[in-house]
Amino acid sequence: MGSKEVLSESSGRLRDRQASNSKPGGGNPSLRGMFMKYIAIIHKDEGSAYGVTLPDFPGVFSGADTWEDLSANIQEAVELWADGQEIEPPVPSSFEAVVKNRDAQGGMLMLVDIDFAFLDDKAVPVNITMPSYLRKRIDRAARKRGLTRSGLIQAATREYIERGANP
Repeated sequence: MGSKEVLSESSGRLRDRQASNSKPGGGNPSLRGMFMKYIAIIHKDEGSAYGVTLPDFPGVFSGADTWEDLSANIQEAVELWADGQEIEPPVPSSFEAVVKNRDAQGGMLMLVDIDFAFLDDKAVPVNITMPSYLRKRIDRAARKRGLTRSGLIQAATREYIERGANP
């Protein structure tokens, strides 16, 4: 690989765009904010647009006239690739594996956040067991926040998982 540069793109701009393009109702709350990091291979010849390939998403490619538009265009390409399919997010390749990819030769590597909230908005029932007092506390906390019991449990679970907390 030519310069062996690794470039990191802030996901703030991407999240802003995704929030403005979200489905009515905000999509599936269980996947909202489920970002995974992938390595994109960027190529740019003088006088041309940026070209992008994603080794973890076979056949996905994108491009952009400006560096600032790359993340949003990559997100859109992944969404189009997955459209109508039931997929699991692929396991991200390691940096070492991508560097060895012949498509990476002469390119730059960029770490991108892919938001998988678009994958599934179907709610499924879950049966759990807990002490009665805890259910009452959950219900009070949910009402206080204007949520349902399910909504509060989902929000608390997402926060718990994202923090990497241990019991």
